Amino acid sequence: MTERDDERSKDGHGSYFLLSNDIDQSGEVTYESSQLVQIPELPHRGFSLRKLLAFMGPGFLMSVAYIDPGNLESDVIAGGKARYSLLFALLLSTLGGYILQLLAARLGVVTGMHLAQVCREKYPKWPRLFLWLLMELAIIGADIQEVFGSAVALNLLSYGRIPLFAGAIITGVDTFTILFLEKFGIRKLEAVIITLIMTLLVCLGYMYGYSHPNQVDVLKGLFYPNVTGSVNVTSSSLPLTALGIVGAVIMPHNIYLHSALVLSRNIDREKHQAIREGILYNSIDSGIALFFSFLINLFVISIFGQYMFGRDLNLLSSGCYLRFSYNESLNCSIELNGANISEWYCNGLQNCGSPSHIPHVFPILWGVGLLAAGQASTIMGTYAGQFIMDGFLNIKWSRWKRVLLTRSVALVPVILITTISTALEQFPKLDDAVNIQQSLLLPFALFPVLHMTNSRRVMGNYGLSKFLLVAAWIVALVSMGSCLGLIIYSVVTSRSKNKEAWRIVAGIGLPIYALIICYYLFSPGTIQRMKESLQWKLWRRKMWKDPSATSSGKTRKLLSEKGEKEEDSSNSDKTI
Repeated sequence: MTERDDERSKDGHGSYFLLSNDIDQSGEVTYESSQLVQIPELPHRGFSLRKLLAFMGPGFLMSVAYIDPGNLESDVIAGGKARYSLLFALLLSTLGGYILQLLAARLGVVTGMHLAQVCREKYPKWPRLFLWLLMELAIIGADIQEVFGSAVALNLLSYGRIPLFAGAIITGVDTFTILFLEKFGIRKLEAVIITLIMTLLVCLGYMYGYSHPNQVDVLKGLFYPNVTGSVNVTSSSLPLTALGIVGAVIMPHNIYLHSALVLSRNIDREKHQAIREGILYNSIDSGIALFFSFLINLFVISIFGQYMFGRDLNLLSSGCYLRFSYNESLNCSIELNGANISEWYCNGLQNCGSPSHIPHVFPILWGVGLLAAGQASTIMGTYAGQFIMDGFLNIKWSRWKRVLLTRSVALVPVILITTISTALEQFPKLDDAVNIQQSLLLPFALFPVLHMTNSRRVMGNYGLSKFLLVAAWIVALVSMGSCLGLIIYSVVTSRSKNKEAWRIVAGIGLPIYALIICYYLFSPGTIQRMKESLQWKLWRRKMWKDPSATSSGKTRKLLSEKGEKEEDSSNSDKTI
């Protein structure tokens, strides 16, 4: 422990709490003072609705990642394959995500810094740069799904008049205009995002209410795990679909994002009560926001489970299904470069039912909701990229430059796929590849936030309780296990022409990936002590072979450092 670790203050009740830590916060400004949301000072202690309303907002911005087009597509697939049977996977993954978001929010509230900034202070240069690069890849991957989802929504709302590639370009451009809202204050931006979330909730809520799913079956799906197969679906594919839901819900860059969003509240970190209130109200804010996101995902699974049960469809064909089902006179097709691809796009939906099977407003509601989800998620993806670059590299870019960079990279594969008729069939494969990518990158957000929130040098006396620590590690390991299972299953069951080549790549890549994971599995402090211990053992072996070397200046320095480390060993960080 350093001298800064011992700087403590005493609150009015005689208990001690840590005022400072060993992280250099000089020059670290995530929000300007004029942008901070002020927390009302009240004469009485205890729960306050006014304070809760002041703190509410960051949780809703964070929850957008749980309802992005990639998640909605996983819901569509789950509903079509298993109706309500996989709702339990949604419930468990949302609860697990909530626990991890609590860690991210706590880190920001206590330290006044977000996760990327703390990682810059704690990790060596190259591991830190590696984390930054991986999170940028995660943002770009999520951006691909978001742009494509918005393009599908525009195509659906225009009844095919707006081609998919044009919808992708429109989505890439309109985000710039929405980002200008930040100039009017963070609360205005939060209001826009909350409006988009409520729009999605209302649209899907109406569809859910009209579809009249069996509520008993919905409750059974939530609390009674069942992956035993269903109509036209092999039982072996249902566990894979459940793993897909778990892997899609928790986004790696969203953990970094949430730790930065909570910094928009002006918390006096020299007061014990203010920090405790910040942790409490941010926890409530996150819980309310994730409850709404859970309802949205539940509505999607139930709606498409009611109308699409037994069909192996995706985001594209689900919109076509809704449009064709209420009016068979509509030609359910898409024209791309003069080629009609209705046979693949509709996937034989001509037998889906009578014209009155689905109300005519369903395609419109689904399109509006999908567009709202896509717009909200693209905005928050831009903010995540901004915070991650600022934190890891201490480079401040204006957000329009961030949008231009990440959106340009994401638009390239989307436009290529949507302008080539034969390539559109490959988008489900690209979507699967993005989900696998997110699964691979998840540990590089989980381990840093677990280690930092469990470090006394970072958190002071506001570290995790034993219950929360154990729960967080269980969530992390289960999430990693499910993601690893998804990756292995995808490789083993691949039907690609280059199947053997992919197996060879996986055979070489997975061991390397496992070694990298092992590095981040240990906390930075543990790695440093292991390195020093190894150096000490090598020196002792050298001294045993050459005792005369003890008189060197280097040897005296090693002995001195070793002695100091042994004296401070009792105050070391908690490790796994």
